[in-house]
Amino acid sequence: RYKASNIDEGYFRYFSITAAALFLVLTWDPVTRSVLSLIWGIAAFGYIIYGFNQKERVYRWMGLSVFLLVILRLFAYDFAQLQVLYRIISFIGLGLVFVVASFLYNYYSKIFLIEEEK
Repeated sequence: RYKASNIDEGYFRYFSITAAALFLVLTWDPVTRSVLSLIWGIAAFGYIIYGFNQKERVYRWMGLSVFLLVILRLFAYDFAQLQVLYRIISFIGLGLVFVVASFLYNYYSKIFLIEEEK
């Protein structure tokens, strides 16, 4: 059983159960199926922000892995249903979002790594 030094076990269970519930409930509900990628992206962002606030790597990795699920869903399901013009615009927008997100993650991870070394 994995337990890092700074992880509060209650929060870890809460986030894990929340992620599992989002995955199961939202994939079966036809109303929220159209915004599932957005909800997963917000949850992933929440994991990353919480990981930075707690200076805990596990939550950041959880957020990045949920972002991977969002990317897979976007390519496999969401973009397949769009017309060509909207697909091109969506790919450009998604690329810009990921470039900005990578710069922000890199910037803040350097700040927190420097603080953790002190």
